[in-house]
Amino acid sequence: MFEAANLLLTKLVTQELGGVPVEYDDTTGTIGNELVSFIDSTTGAQALGMANAREGQLKLIYMLTDGGNSVVTPSAFISSTITFDDAADLWLGVFLNGEWKTIYATATVA
Repeated sequence: MFEAANLLLTKLVTQELGGVPVEYDDTTGTIGNELVSFIDSTTGAQALGMANAREGQLKLIYMLTDGGNSVVTPSAFISSTITFDDAADLWLGVFLNGEWKTIYATATVA
């Protein structure tokens, strides 16, 4: 089972799944509702928000380049922030019962 999950994450991160809604270089201040978002923090630290989503929606956020910490503060989150401080940090979550919940993370969830 873990091998299948690792393969899926690898394909998502390397953009090998056709038709998956993907958002690149998210430095605009708000992470969108695409399935996959890539953070490219080449200009230093950044603070990003993340809106609520539809019930049951999955979300993967992956840091491509580390030029400074990227702190994501979702609108409704069982914790308070997700901090990406190294390249290849990731966060996988699901929106359930009106809030984001972490499924798996190498990013710091606090």
